[in-house]
Amino acid sequence: MEKNASILVVDDDKEIADLVEIYLVNDGYQVLKASDGEQCLQTLKEHPEVRMLILDIMMPGIDGLEVCREIRKTSNIRFLFCQRRQKIWIRLSDLERERMIILRNRSIH
Repeated sequence: MEKNASILVVDDDKEIADLVEIYLVNDGYQVLKASDGEQCLQTLKEHPEVRMLILDIMMPGIDGLEVCREIRKTSNIRFLFCQRRQKIWIRLSDLERERMIILRNRSIH
């Protein structure tokens, strides 16, 4: 993905979203944030330039997997899922085929 691309960070934990934003901005990306699934869907409608989503799996209301299913109806945007409780990152490149790559991240506690 090209530098300066827009990435939407979605997490109900503001501290986590802020931390991810710092790393992405320092690496040259434009960052938008949403605190839940509904806000995520609305932000995507308002910002079609978003090229990737980084979102929490477990959120109140619409969870990350349901957000992904809804977006997949109209878009092939890339997703990076994070789940802090299990200390794993899940990348879903193709939800319809249920292909997942699970990456362990020991730096998140």
